[in-house]
Amino acid sequence: MPRKNPSKKPVSAIPLLLVGSDSAELDRKTALLSSHGYVVTRAENICYAEMFAAEQYFEAAVYDSSLDTQEQISLARIMRVRWPWMRLVRCGPMPAHADPDLFDAWSLSEERLPQDVESTLVF
Repeated sequence: MPRKNPSKKPVSAIPLLLVGSDSAELDRKTALLSSHGYVVTRAENICYAEMFAAEQYFEAAVYDSSLDTQEQISLARIMRVRWPWMRLVRCGPMPAHADPDLFDAWSLSEERLPQDVESTLVF
């Protein structure tokens, strides 16, 4: 569920970091996001995610539900400080113990993921 108003501009070649354990589900999410015009870079864990974010520009990062909740929260805190422009989207419901401002949106279904990501982008 997005916190921000949806963008009116169509998505086109927007760099996105997808963080999650390698799986068929992550393959589907990659294909779905790519089909909506995102240029997806995958990081299989939070260490790779930090490394890629330091080397490349990303408009948004999507945290897959395959990551441990505490890893997602830790990485989001780091990214908020180091890359404050990057929109952060979590797959799945917001954990009860997480700061509600830590993520820009959370996507409750795979099918809605591209729209939920787009809703966070500011043009």
